[in-house]
Amino acid sequence: MRPILLVFWMFFCCGIAHADVPTEKAVLAIIGEAENQGYSGMLAVAEAIRNKGNLRQVFGATSKRVLYRRYSQATYNMALLAWQNSKHTNTVGKADVWGNKSDIIKFSRQKWFKKYKLVKRIKDHYFYMEV
Repeated sequence: MRPILLVFWMFFCCGIAHADVPTEKAVLAIIGEAENQGYSGMLAVAEAIRNKGNLRQVFGATSKRVLYRRYSQATYNMALLAWQNSKHTNTVGKADVWGNKSDIIKFSRQKWFKKYKLVKRIKDHYFYMEV
C-alpha cells in the first residue's frame, strides 16, 4: 500500500481523526437540540457534537423547529457563537452522547449504553462518555 493511502486509511477508517461537521449543519443541530437551554446548554451540545465528530443520531438537526425555521435570528447567532467557542472550551469533557431525562431512561435499557458514564449535567441535558 502506498504511504499516502495508508495515512488516509488510518485517519478515516480507523477513527484517528474526526471529520469536520459543517458549520451550518452544526448550528442547526444545536438549535434543535438546545434552543431552550440558553448559551451554556448550546455550548455543551456543541462540544459534544465536536467530540462525536458527526451528526449521526443527532435528531435536533431534523426537528420541526429547524426544518420550518421557527427560531429567531438571536437564537441562530447564539448557536453560531456556541459552535465557534466550542473549539476552545471543554465543559463536557469527552462526552459525545447526551439526552434529556426521558432520553436517558430509554438509553439505559439499551445494551450499548452500559459502557457509558455520566460526565456532566447542564440544565435539562445529561452528557455521557464511553468508559
